[in-house]
Amino acid sequence: MPQKLERYYEDEHRNSVRGRFHQLKGVRETNPPMYHLCTLEEADFKIEGKRRRRRSDDERENFLDKLYAEKLIVLQEKFSKSRLLSEGATEVDRHLFSEAVEKYSTSKMGLLAK
Repeated sequence: MPQKLERYYEDEHRNSVRGRFHQLKGVRETNPPMYHLCTLEEADFKIEGKRRRRRSDDERENFLDKLYAEKLIVLQEKFSKSRLLSEGATEVDRHLFSEAVEKYSTSKMGLLAK
């Protein structure tokens, strides 16, 4: 029976909760990418006004699930953009318009200033 994939774990050495994003794992990669979600203190305590209150187990799970989902959306956008650039059909598809403008401005604008 396969092991259940953990979405996040407590890293005592770094004093943080790190997310494991199995959805973003490449074909040749053995381990999923891991990213910082929050500190252990942020996961364990909720700030209410000027006081800190310890989160219940359900609140902690919900809080970490929300952080994981937010980070996953950001990372999926980042990975899809980089994948589109690296897998472009032609040389033109592998570059952004902003890169072309920057390259043009550095090469041609320097000549105009002279």
